[in-house]
Amino acid sequence: MKEKFLIRPYFENLFTQKRNISVKSFEVLPSEVKLFLDYYLKKMLALYNQKVFPVSVKLSDKNLEEIILMKDENLPSLKEKDFLLLILPTEKARYIFQTVVKEELEEVYKLKILDPRVEERYKPPKPISVFLSYLTEKNILTFLNQDYLFIRDSNLSSLEEIEKLREIYFFDLILNPKDQVEDDFIKIINKIHLKGELVDISRRGLCITTSESFFPSKENTFFYVRFQLDLPQKQIFKFGLLCHLRNVRTQNSYVYLHLMYFLKFNFEIWEKLKERIKCLAE
Repeated sequence: MKEKFLIRPYFENLFTQKRNISVKSFEVLPSEVKLFLDYYLKKMLALYNQKVFPVSVKLSDKNLEEIILMKDENLPSLKEKDFLLLILPTEKARYIFQTVVKEELEEVYKLKILDPRVEERYKPPKPISVFLSYLTEKNILTFLNQDYLFIRDSNLSSLEEIEKLREIYFFDLILNPKDQVEDDFIKIINKIHLKGELVDISRRGLCITTSESFFPSKENTFFYVRFQLDLPQKQIFKFGLLCHLRNVRTQNSYVYLHLMYFLKFNFEIWEKLKERIKCLAE
């Protein structure tokens, strides 16, 4: 089971984007945005399956947590429970609405706005070692200048196998234009720059703590993160994930790194995975 996309647009988006702010309601938008909301709604974008689409939306008169998405020939077909991000671009920031398709009608989809802070996180009951490798600025510029591919490789070929395989892996890789794993990328993941422990894990990202010295810079914003979960069901999940540093905080003598995956886990796959790893939260 493989998922892939061109990595250059991902980095270009990160380097050129305005500040992203996740919100759970149009009510919390700044007054200057709400004043001209009709104007900004005409610029609304949707992100679905790593692709961005201009969309036509309107707000529900009865429900502030609902958005009406107009069907369009340029918009992919959606079904109930599909997730998509709606992006409201303004001059100062981009406001992100995490939504799920609640209902499909003849000409529109009804979307429910989700609270971005509500995401199940699983905390291991015992220490789990995590190994981090940096992607340097030089590495990133190389990936930007050519058509490199991001790929998430896994030995999982169907959802049913999650309960059958004794070992399941998810490894993010970067392929060069010849469709081969890039040599520089292999060198990156063979080096360990930082060691830590897993604090929690979710569908979109994870938190790691370390007692080692860490000072955020452009040389350590992107990471390759490796760890494994040994489950009571005599099953092992192995991960090698490309991540983007979103926040750093310190507490006592520890540093906490909040990381977001380059590619969040497929919803159906994560639902199955979390059934297996939910014991980590107990």
